[in-house]
Amino acid sequence: MVVGAGITGLSAAAAARDLGLSVTVIDDARPTGATNAAAGMLAPFSEAILGDAELGSQMLEAFSMWDSWRRGVNVADDLFELVPTYFAPGTFGDRQEILRWSRDAGVPLEPHGELLRGPLEAVTSPRELLRHLQDQLAQSGVVFEHGEVAGVTEKDSSVIVTFNDDATLRGDAAIIATGASSVLASDALAIRPVRGSLVILSGPTREHSHVTRVLRHGRSLYIIRRRSGEVVIGATSVETSVNIAEAGELQLLLSDAIDACPELREMAFREVRTGLRPTATSNTLDCRVSPQGLFLQLAGHYRHGVLMAPLSYRTAQEFLS
Repeated sequence: MVVGAGITGLSAAAAARDLGLSVTVIDDARPTGATNAAAGMLAPFSEAILGDAELGSQMLEAFSMWDSWRRGVNVADDLFELVPTYFAPGTFGDRQEILRWSRDAGVPLEPHGELLRGPLEAVTSPRELLRHLQDQLAQSGVVFEHGEVAGVTEKDSSVIVTFNDDATLRGDAAIIATGASSVLASDALAIRPVRGSLVILSGPTREHSHVTRVLRHGRSLYIIRRRSGEVVIGATSVETSVNIAEAGELQLLLSDAIDACPELREMAFREVRTGLRPTATSNTLDCRVSPQGLFLQLAGHYRHGVLMAPLSYRTAQEFLS
């Protein structure tokens, strides 16, 4: 059984299926999931420049695996696109700060007019990726059950998943991938929620996707322009379990984005998305095996769950093998 149907849970389900196991995915469809607010950047170099040093080696390893992983799980070609990332400083001080971060991270940036260009990275569309994986898994015999999970326990060499309506499911093993929503007892990993918010606009279609990292007066944000015309603006991080978008937070995000790219002002507003990112004390991908060894808690991805999908897949297979 896999509890959780975000990108981490579906990666784990694919790993179990590929081992020839009978798999049931339990999806409680909570709107707080991190995948709900994922932007889809596969960006180890940019994230290293911007300070995610703890995750650096894991991100680079995951990025090196991503293309072969997505082929192995039959992810469509158009859901993986290599793109350059451009850094857009708002002031001279911001430019010097980006260059200093670049030197500290060991990631070179090249001048590109007023911008700085980083190494090739990649983008995907998280919600399309999730739908694609769900369809692929269902077609290959994976069962999807819906219901809000109250707890997971071990008993008589089995794992028992209990729902809020007291219904239960029993299996031989389980992987818990519920992100920042805990369904386990106190011996679980210490995961704290960090809320992220995205603003999504609609603009003109493009020949290629494009990513801009903006630093304005010390505040960082990203702008993703997809080939479809979708524009994603984000980078907010608030340590809270309250999954709402605050007006002031969105105002500042949009203000900085429009100051950096005035053409955004004319684009159609589509939606705001929020999600709680599962962040471990170590700030790295983390996991813990239950006392009887029958289930694995897989969490700690922070805002890198999509990038880390190949590592989630591998960790699940190692546990189940």
